[in-house]
Formats: sequence, C-alpha cells, structure tokens
Amino acid sequence: MDVTDEMQHELVREFGYSDEAVQLLRRAPQLYPDDPEFRTTQVYVRNNIANIGNLTEGIQAPDCPLVPLEPSMFTAIIGNTNTTSPALVSLRSLCKSGRPLVLLGGSYTCPLYRYISHVLNDIYIRYKSQVDFYMIQIREAHASDVWPIGNIVDVKEHRTLSDRLAAAREMVKETQL
Repeated sequence: MDVTDEMQHELVREFGYSDEAVQLLRRAPQLYPDDPEFRTTQVYVRNNIANIGNLTEGIQAPDCPLVPLEPSMFTAIIGNTNTTSPALVSLRSLCKSGRPLVLLGGSYTCPLYRYISHVLNDIYIRYKSQVDFYMIQIREAHASDVWPIGNIVDVKEHRTLSDRLAAAREMVKETQL
C-alpha cells in the first residue's frame, strides 16, 4: 500500500490537487453508491479495499468457505465424505493444532506473482513437512478486459465460480504452484 499510496499522492499533486483528493477519490464509490458511473468504472476504483485494514500476525482469520480445485484432496484432511455436491471447505477446518498454516492469495494476471512463483515453490518444498500451505485464487490483479497493465496472459475478470476455477487451474499449470 505504501508505494501505491505515494504514487496516488504524487499524481494528484502533479495535477494541482491537494492530498485530500486522494482520499475523496478512494471513497467516491462508497460516498455515491447510487451513481451509475461507479458501476461501470474500472474494477480497481470500484473495489478499492486497500484501506479496509491490514492483517497482523496472530489475528484470527474469518472462517470463510473455500472451494478447492480438487475436492478429493480435502476428503482425508477434513473427514468430508460427501461427494455428491460441490465441496466447500471451511478455512478453520484446515487448521491443525501446533502446525502453522500459510495462506497465499494471488492471481494469475499479477506479473509479480508469476515472477516470484519459483521462490514460492522453493519455500513450499523446504517447509512442507513442517507447515501447511494453501493458495487462494483472488480477484485478478490485471484482468485482460479491465486493467491489463503489462500483462502477457489473457484472463478476463471472473464473472462466475467456473471462471475463477479455470483461472486458478491455468495458474497452477503454468506456475507449478
């Protein structure tokens, strides 16, 4: 957030506005929720959640439902024998007493994420016997139909769960995560 924050402040100053303009621009979708302009604006502006709050070590994660790429992987972990419906796994069901859990959020269209994927693989290989690792496919950072900055992959903004799962499968295939 610090780099993004500084860039946003420099940009508004360059155009002669005060620093308060940054805060106003960030909050515009919340200040004017009925304005149709914000329904069609860039996903970055529509969903600017950067200042909702930062995570810190030791805070409890919400027990949110996760959709695994391969539901069969989780059958033994959480004791779920229901194979007739799409598997939902609660985040807390993945936690094991005395064993650290690392959640990694990333998107295939993030150039930095793709660039460091080999490092993430090295960390996983080194610590997988001591730590549980799970990757969560988040909103595409630079979807090709929304904000394709410097992108060499063509993944559109997810509209459905199937879209998100397809992007996650492609990311796993290409980055070997």
